[in-house]
Amino acid sequence: SSKTESKNGDGIPKNGAPETKNSTEHDPMAEESAKNGADKESQESGSSKASSTSKRSKAGKWEPAPPPDKPLNVDFPTSLNYPRPGTDHIRVVSWNVTSLKRLMSGEPWTKMNRYIQAEDPDIIVLQETKIQKASDVISLDEGMFKKWWPHHWPCTVKKGYSGTSIYTKQKPDSVTFGLSPHWEDNEGRVITCHFP
Repeated sequence: SSKTESKNGDGIPKNGAPETKNSTEHDPMAEESAKNGADKESQESGSSKASSTSKRSKAGKWEPAPPPDKPLNVDFPTSLNYPRPGTDHIRVVSWNVTSLKRLMSGEPWTKMNRYIQAEDPDIIVLQETKIQKASDVISLDEGMFKKWWPHHWPCTVKKGYSGTSIYTKQKPDSVTFGLSPHWEDNEGRVITCHFP
């Protein structure tokens, strides 16, 4: 025997309980939702195969891959252009070069030279130059950096270690190497340039 219930005008049973559809009834919305869920799961499964770094969490959801260890824009721009600051400003560039000698030829020289000429800074500060003596980089001083006064403070206790250099467009009044007379800076850590 079938059970019938009286409903109000909104289609809700008079006893206030929401109507439950028989599972055998046709429901287009439910079918569409189930289909979309299956498609999404299929796409997630496919993307996980393509990316070996994705993994499933304990909750059963796919977690995104971690960011790459290195930047994606590894190509150096072929042309650079930087607007000059006003006359009441100075432009200072600082760069850890991890060996000034390495910049003396080939692609490192090309990229560094392209950047320095485009930036045209008033002061260039370089760290980790790793030179033994200033004459090691005379070709850079007379080439790429010929518009700047060179000041090198190499490490004298360990070959290929530390060292700093400063290139200045204006000749300083004085240049001091080391932190103070009381601290022996034989690793080439500090250069002080004084300007009027």
